[in-house]
Amino acid sequence: MLFHYFIKMAGDFEDKLEKLTNILSRRIRNKETNKGLIMASYDDSSLKGNVDDLVLKQVEKERRAGNFYINHLILRDSKAEIDNLKFLYLIDGVPAIVYVLMNLTKSGLEKIAVVGSRDIKTVIEAFIELYKPKQKIIFEDEGKELSLENTLSKGRSILKPSHELVYISPADVPFLYDISKIIRNRKHRKYEAVLNLNTKEKVGKYFPRNFHLRVGRFDVKEPNIFLVDLNKLPYNLIGIAYSDYRKFYSEHKDKKVPIRKEEIEDIIREYWKEPAILRVIPKLVSKFPGVNWQIRLVSFLIEQYTRFDKGIPRISLSSFQDILCLLSDMKIKVLKTNNDPATLEDLDSYEDWCYMNEMMKAGTSFYPHYDEIQRFKEIMPELKKNIPLLENFEEYINHIFKKFGLFKKQYYKDKSPFLLRQPYDAEGELDMEFAKQGVIDMIKNNLIFHKHYLARYKARQLFRKEYK
Repeated sequence: MLFHYFIKMAGDFEDKLEKLTNILSRRIRNKETNKGLIMASYDDSSLKGNVDDLVLKQVEKERRAGNFYINHLILRDSKAEIDNLKFLYLIDGVPAIVYVLMNLTKSGLEKIAVVGSRDIKTVIEAFIELYKPKQKIIFEDEGKELSLENTLSKGRSILKPSHELVYISPADVPFLYDISKIIRNRKHRKYEAVLNLNTKEKVGKYFPRNFHLRVGRFDVKEPNIFLVDLNKLPYNLIGIAYSDYRKFYSEHKDKKVPIRKEEIEDIIREYWKEPAILRVIPKLVSKFPGVNWQIRLVSFLIEQYTRFDKGIPRISLSSFQDILCLLSDMKIKVLKTNNDPATLEDLDSYEDWCYMNEMMKAGTSFYPHYDEIQRFKEIMPELKKNIPLLENFEEYINHIFKKFGLFKKQYYKDKSPFLLRQPYDAEGELDMEFAKQGVIDMIKNNLIFHKHYLARYKARQLFRKEYK
């Protein structure tokens, strides 16, 4: 009876092992990464009802979970009179996307594409006129279809990548300047995508973030930047991953979809439960072309040892990687080696905006391109005239903070406020004062974390060949 049980388990899992083996067997030789895509567009089509209600609903959800750090999300409503686009939010008086542009132009990238709105185009043109970067920067309008799938498709069309991984970054990660370390790793060229997860232990020690999964011994959340072969990316699958399941399948019920919801759940369930010793099979077999027929036999033999695998209430890095490979039909490398705190710090909420502005007060000891960014302030008065969100940004932010009760009103459990006064004073100068010492300490500790990383970054610039 036990014999038949092992045979059945090996047989049920055989097809997935064979598919994974074929994926891992691919011999890929990508060229050096020299193209980058800045995603300055995001979807608001899933928003139903009043945007303010959605923000407050998220806040209450986090409060019920017992979170100290609350997030009033910066949500976009492109139909509103003013397009509340977070990529244009001023950090130390400069739009967030300008930092991202500066970081990419300081890297080894040769061609940079930006997909976004007409207001984003205005900022890009001003950036090019002021700094005259050596890289070719191309803008593509986001159009009316606001979706991640649309943004990536447009990026592929204008970059025209061929046998290469493209560096992909959203436009709300302002302090991620150490890009050469990511794009110069030659081992990455053997894959069709590389994801370096953000871990609480390595990058999330201080900056407040919610972590979604435990992979091995690390609490992780998704990376903000990726290396991806845009020609191999399953664009339809992205529509499933980043939208409501029911909404996606109801909209595509008469069309062929890349994978059914049930299939996704089946793959995740099996790989979550399967013992690690069984999942090693496709890794081994993929190294020896022509022996795929042995999978069933090897599966059965190794299955005998599963009685020693007690299982743990978390997913392994290997399993997580296998799931992504099977769902996308791509050879993906998942890493947990990232130690750059800036990769975690995306501008998601009004609280994030406050933390980022406070950190920028540290200047060059925190952000290496601080002095060059200051030059952009020279053209801000003229730029503000052409972008509705920025025209009266100070009043706009004060209004939002008042609406959501982010100063002088009950915010924490002890009824103390988040800020003691509104962000901008009567003269339009940023003047924030946090009510909680814990928040001040968090920012202080995170700055120390950044300064240590900056010191290592500068050392690599001096001694490592790829930085010269």
